[in-house]
Amino acid sequence: MVVWCYYAGMPVLIAVVTLLIGFVYLLAMTRLMSEGGMPWMDEPHWRAHDIIRALVPYRSLSVGNWAAVSMLMPFTYDMRVSPMPRIMQSLKLSDDTKTDNRAITWSIIIATVVAVPVSYWAMLDAGYTHGGVAINTYRFVSLARQPGQLMERLAVSGVRSPDWISLALMGYGAAKLFALAYMRVNYLWWPLHPVGYAMSFIVYLAREWLSIMIGWACQTILLRYGGHDAFRRYRPIFLGLILGAMLAGGLWLVVDGITGLRDHKILY
Repeated sequence: MVVWCYYAGMPVLIAVVTLLIGFVYLLAMTRLMSEGGMPWMDEPHWRAHDIIRALVPYRSLSVGNWAAVSMLMPFTYDMRVSPMPRIMQSLKLSDDTKTDNRAITWSIIIATVVAVPVSYWAMLDAGYTHGGVAINTYRFVSLARQPGQLMERLAVSGVRSPDWISLALMGYGAAKLFALAYMRVNYLWWPLHPVGYAMSFIVYLAREWLSIMIGWACQTILLRYGGHDAFRRYRPIFLGLILGAMLAGGLWLVVDGITGLRDHKILY
């Protein structure tokens, strides 16, 4: 990727920092999803290219350099489809079920090798056959405009030094996260989890916060008055509720596929 970025016109240092930030985001999202149990997660609103824009003054790079940075956005924007959390959960599931890790690993590799070209072909075929705008305006219109919109923001920016205000706000958010993590580790009575703070911005949590609060309240009551045995005894009920919700959503997706409707979604 660094070699591709270099030949695309991006300075090597900028390419390394941008890809490193994106990789750190992916690692953090994998840890948060594995520990927090969320079905999917999005990257922070400040993506890797936004951090580069705050760190590097606009006038210090050429237009071609910034164009290369903008073309890297498909790898740093909308990371909720990252396979890393699913791979981690698959390996954890193999440990729980005493399945051969080598078999799981090879299955993941083969599935990835097959899925990449098939997904590219399916996306292009669907877009050219039915029209991208008719399928999904977000993916075929909004995301396609992102590189150009980044260049537009840079063109009207008169910033000649790093964006200290934005960097200070990022530092403030990091300090709050570390403070929550410190309190969580050192004080058992502390009720606020840093994972909740890190996940508080995603669309899924904004729509499902009530269900999460109800689940948290039920878990608290079971643990306080019934202990761990009661928690394990009643856990299948709550897993059944989740499975029922997924089955209902999947059923309506089948109905949409048969009737031609497009109004039902799962987890979004």
